[in-house]
Order: sequence, then C-alpha cells, then structure tokens
Amino acid sequence: MGKMEDHALLAEFAIGGKPEALAELARRYEPLVHAAAMRQVSDAHLAQDITQGTMLALTRKARRIHPDTPLGPWLLRVTYYLATDALRDESLRRRHERLAAQQRPESIEASPWRSIEPILDQTLNQMCEKDRTILILRYLQEWGLPRIATELRLTPDAARQRLSRALRRLRDRLARRGVSSEDLAILLPLPPIKAGTSTVKLKSATHRLRNILHLRALTAIAAIALISGGIVAARAALHRASPTISKPTSPPPLANSRPQSTIP
Repeated sequence: MGKMEDHALLAEFAIGGKPEALAELARRYEPLVHAAAMRQVSDAHLAQDITQGTMLALTRKARRIHPDTPLGPWLLRVTYYLATDALRDESLRRRHERLAAQQRPESIEASPWRSIEPILDQTLNQMCEKDRTILILRYLQEWGLPRIATELRLTPDAARQRLSRALRRLRDRLARRGVSSEDLAILLPLPPIKAGTSTVKLKSATHRLRNILHLRALTAIAAIALISGGIVAARAALHRASPTISKPTSPPPLANSRPQSTIP
C-alpha cells in the first residue's frame, strides 16, 4: 500500500473493511498516543493499556470522525479521557506512585520537560479546540508550519499567527501553574517573526513617500529656478533698453494760453 492520507486509510478500514489500513494508522499514531499516556500516568503497563484503548476507540468510531478533523489531536483527546478515568482509581494511583518511585533513580539528569509533563496534557485539554489542535500538531507531532497550514486549510501566515496566539496562551497557563519562565523559553520558544505582507507594504509605502518628497523638492527647485530666471531676464531687458530712453521734455504751451505781459 502506497503512502495515503489518514482519512483515506480510515475510509478504507471503515467502509472497505481492510485491516491493513488500520494497521498503517496504528503504526503512524501508536508512538504519539503511548507518549501522551506515559506523560499522564508514568506507568509503562498502564500506558500500554490506554494506548490499546485509544486505538480500539478509533476502530469503533472510524465512521463518525469528520474528514476535516486532524487524526492526531482526536486520538490524544481520547487518550486524555482514558488516562483521566484510569487515574481516578485510587489503587491504580498508588501503583503509579510506587512504580514511578522505583523506576526513577536519583542519578537521572533533571530535564526541563519534567516540570511540565504531569500537567501538559491536562493544560492542553483545557484549551479551546483550535489552540489545542495546532499545538499538538506542531509540538507533539512535530509538523512543520506548511503541513499544518495545509491540514487546517489556512494560509502559512494565518497558521503562524494562530500558532503564536495558541502558544502564548499555553505559556500563560503553564506559568500560572508554576512552570518557570526559563523552562518555558527552552521548551516552548515563541516562533520567529517573519517579514510578512505588512512589512512589505510598509517598506513600499516608505519608498513611495521618499519618491514623493524627492519629486516635490525637485519641483520647488525648478520653480525657484524659473522665478530667478525671470528676474534675471527682466533685468537684462531693462539694461538693454536703457540707452534709448531719453529724459522727457516739458510739454508745449497750450494754444489758447495768454502770452505773458511784456509791460514792465
């Protein structure tokens, strides 16, 4: 069987009754489910039981899973419920604590993940579906943003923004539960800011503004040059015309004016 999408395999099992399709889904997702169970119960045998119960739930509900639902987050949701039910049993809780104390020697090097492993799945399952889904795909299934964007039918920029918002909410929740900021920075680093459409638009607008200011400066210089040139031309014309201009003479006397008296 060639490489197929999750829901195509699920349909082959649910509708076509092909067990090899279910076997391929189990091969893909059992490690993810088992790791989630171990984080919540810290008991290898109990985690294996929860893993089998989760895959059994997949076989029972294969026909009812919507094709747009990412399979990994759905399976981890079932895992969380099964683990929560298992831990309600006090005898299992005591067994978990006793075996955990025996299986963790003092020489094991402390890991920052240990500070959030007991509360990671509980915190994730208290978040809204959109936040929980994208966080599981990115950090537990280790999908890249392009694949997440395709799976959730988002643009890469929209997927990056949704992941950033979800991650900030998760970090806030974990910080309120006592996880140190240093551990959060190591385990859940904020995604790098990528130059997007807004940055490109800002650079383009800045370039256009510079062009406009440059054009206005050139226009002002040209206007000043024209005005200065006009003044210089006028002065040159006056200078050329000055030799032909004679001093005006007095107007002749009027014909009807009386002559001055000659009587002494």
